[in-house]
Amino acid sequence: MKQIDLIIFDLDGTLINSLKDIAISLNFTIERLGLERLDEEKVKSYIGSGIKKLMEDVLGSDKDSRAPEMIDFFREHHEKHLLDNTVLYPGVRETLQFFSPKKKAVISNKNREFSVAILKGLGAEDYFDVVLGPEDTLQRKPSPEPILNVLARLNINQSKTLMIGDNPIDIEAGKSAGVFTCGVTYGFCKKEDIEKANPDFVINDLRDLKNLII
Repeated sequence: MKQIDLIIFDLDGTLINSLKDIAISLNFTIERLGLERLDEEKVKSYIGSGIKKLMEDVLGSDKDSRAPEMIDFFREHHEKHLLDNTVLYPGVRETLQFFSPKKKAVISNKNREFSVAILKGLGAEDYFDVVLGPEDTLQRKPSPEPILNVLARLNINQSKTLMIGDNPIDIEAGKSAGVFTCGVTYGFCKKEDIEKANPDFVINDLRDLKNLII
């Protein structure tokens, strides 16, 4: 078992299941612009790199001309519907409570204001020492910069830190930052994609973390 002093979590697909609310807001946006609705599986494949990248992926060749408008529509709608269907994954609260003596942080490519509002609404905000969004650093995941930012804020060494996420970009960010990495298979990305990223650990349930670190 690894001695870990700081656990860093991704948000969407790792701590929270926000797929339905993201899909509803995205479809509201693209229908408003006269585009075809997407099913949840398709939306799931776009999530992970932040709203700008999500909109660019949806728009394809039209991304330069229409992405800014879509981002505004999406944010306006999503801000009002962050918690309509979003919930913590099973075992998340139990795991956060179990590791209450340790430092914990959230690093998301979601706007920090939205992340904090969701965590607060789900009664989970107080578990975390830091919540970081893309506006807090020059580069977002998969860059190591957000992780290094948190390490500096909390004065924790890389060798005592674990990054947990459901997306290969979380694993890439962790490896680049020199911390231990853990992929979860219950989130938005396929298990085989997580395994290909070669994290130090792979778990099917966040509660399994109790058997990996001390």
